[in-house]
Amino acid sequence: MWNKSCDQSLVTEDLNNAANALVDDNHTYFNIHLLKNGCCGEAGGAAQQATWNSWPGSLAIRSCNNGDNQLSQSDIEGYTTHWAHELGHVLGLRHTYGNNCLSSSERVGVSLDPFCNSSEELPDVFGPDQPQSWCTTPGLGPNEGCHFVGTSTCNVDASAWDGCTNNVMGNNQEARFTSPMQMGRMHRSLMTSTISKYTWGYDPVPFRTFGPSTIASRVKFYQDLIIAAGNSVTITCIVEFVPEARLIVEPGARLIIDGGVVRAGENSPQAWRGIEVWGDPTQSQAANSQDPGLLASQGLLEFINGGRVENAEIGVLLGSRDQPGISGGGVVRAYGTNNEPIPITNCITGIQFDPYGPSNASILRHIEFTRNEEALPGLAGGYLKDHILAREVKDLVVEACQFSNDQPGLTTAIQQGDGIHTASSSIVVRSRCANGGASCGNAALVPSRFTQLNNGVYMEAPAEEAAEGSVLLAEFENNRTNVFARNNIDLFVGGCQFNSTLTDPVTRSQMRNRYTEYPFATRSAATLPGWYDQLR
Repeated sequence: MWNKSCDQSLVTEDLNNAANALVDDNHTYFNIHLLKNGCCGEAGGAAQQATWNSWPGSLAIRSCNNGDNQLSQSDIEGYTTHWAHELGHVLGLRHTYGNNCLSSSERVGVSLDPFCNSSEELPDVFGPDQPQSWCTTPGLGPNEGCHFVGTSTCNVDASAWDGCTNNVMGNNQEARFTSPMQMGRMHRSLMTSTISKYTWGYDPVPFRTFGPSTIASRVKFYQDLIIAAGNSVTITCIVEFVPEARLIVEPGARLIIDGGVVRAGENSPQAWRGIEVWGDPTQSQAANSQDPGLLASQGLLEFINGGRVENAEIGVLLGSRDQPGISGGGVVRAYGTNNEPIPITNCITGIQFDPYGPSNASILRHIEFTRNEEALPGLAGGYLKDHILAREVKDLVVEACQFSNDQPGLTTAIQQGDGIHTASSSIVVRSRCANGGASCGNAALVPSRFTQLNNGVYMEAPAEEAAEGSVLLAEFENNRTNVFARNNIDLFVGGCQFNSTLTDPVTRSQMRNRYTEYPFATRSAATLPGWYDQLR
């Protein structure tokens, strides 16, 4: 099949498609194709060259064995050298041989040989101070540099000055050397090209950002990404992380996800750890007097224009897993609209608020919390826990948000998870005008909705800690329990609708404390208590 064309990209595509048809999930793995006959005149095989920001498609290398079904020891040694060379191409490296690149003075008005584009110009492949008689273009500009033109049988130990190299991308038998600059180029490819779909590993040394910046090209991180205090970073593209990594917003820093996507790496076997917004639980959430775009003592995360988080253990944690004293205080503001909600998708916990004593300044508006067949397992388990978890926070307001669980294969109610789970907290769940205005007719109200969950809203507080909640003009459908309050909860439910087609549901609200309910039909604010208008 592959002999129908000698175009490298078409050959690789044909081979990968054939392998994908034979092996389940083969597309998630990097392929090495060992061919029995002919390689279109290639010297032993070929690989696709990784280039900056080249994300579409899949990569592979192919190698020839001259029609022999048996591999000798020398064959195996040859393949290991050859495959290392071809993997170098996949990681963005070029040949270190070929001298048909002209110097800057020679190429004026001259059409360059296309092969020049595949030759290596990195100056550290050969020693820059080495008096190599064969090096006639030692410059460091584009299309300049020294390219070995010797034979593959040269002896790298014969002389330090003859141009024979043992570089993995050279035409030689040894192929054991990779220069520091080549390593840098490979690291860039691992972060910015298609090869990242097949690569994993975690570096405990974080990547810290300084100064206002925008991440506008797709990138994958193999370590924690930290937005440093005093800085603001905007994400407008796809940013991916390995499972062990986090995106951290330090106190006094700001992260804006402006239409971008922050998620686990493509083909990841499990969820990544998610975004952590650090803060100081003893300080206010007031703005920085020197820079009103930042908060003085808290990290700030903002979602706008449909920015989203996917496939995380905790999509957004207002706190820290492992930093003493950073137990809460960070702020999240999701500025979704009725036409463009903020998706938080396939997370084990969507947003978690750690304890913070003063009134909370977060904004949760038109967020779409969902789980579906793309959900990934993680260190915290593979099933939904809570779309929103609030632990000891005050005055949290949830407006016109959607909570659902469509994950297939669920066998128990607890696997369905909760929409909102509060512990010793005060919260208001309410509708919002579709046009974003302060007032509108009843028909234009967008309610919060809870669908196919174990508990739509679950509130709890120990007897010694009073808590309160209001659930207003919300819709509940096919939940095991719609609203549940236990222990010392002061709860008001008004204008809600409860529907279910389940055969064994709790179709009504369950309450264990003081509770008032107004029927869904009376949606007008005029029929609700006077303080409802003040909450809107």
